[in-house]
Amino acid sequence: MTFDDLNRSVNQLANAILQRTGGGRDPIVLLMDQRASAVVGVLAILKAGKICVPANPVNNEARFLNTIIAEMKPPLVVTCSDHLELVKKLNGEVQGLDVDHLGEVARDANLASPPLTEDAAIVVYTSGSTGLPKGVLHHHRNILHRVFWYALQFHIGETDRTMMLSAPDHISGVGGILRALLTGGRLH
Repeated sequence: MTFDDLNRSVNQLANAILQRTGGGRDPIVLLMDQRASAVVGVLAILKAGKICVPANPVNNEARFLNTIIAEMKPPLVVTCSDHLELVKKLNGEVQGLDVDHLGEVARDANLASPPLTEDAAIVVYTSGSTGLPKGVLHHHRNILHRVFWYALQFHIGETDRTMMLSAPDHISGVGGILRALLTGGRLH
């Protein structure tokens, strides 16, 4: 995907999210395994001014996901066709948005107002291996600081290629996505 293709896809999904949820800083669960649409999902949720709550459907059973739904009370779960059935099994009145079937309704125009650095960006949940999973809140400022520190420390730039080693349900996965893309590099 080129940066232009990525931006168009992100804008389409961000506009679809806003059509279904309206404005506000709602938490949006991203139920996606490690694929290109997960990258689009993280960026679209942030671009829509929402709080991204990533969850990996491969590693998480319904108990874990229901804990997230009960705590965060998201109006929407962004997912792909492969995981729509799992969304239907979750407790609570949450609707699923299938990124594989957005249709022509979603506009790909850039959104006007980016989030502020003080705003909450991502809530990453612990595994819950010692009890219930716990959400850890990260603000845009903290994530950007970590991303740019890493990029400067290791001289990451537009000629570099980085691998997405961690899924987006870990802060290192989100950092890996942003580290590559915010420096103009390639993400594999």
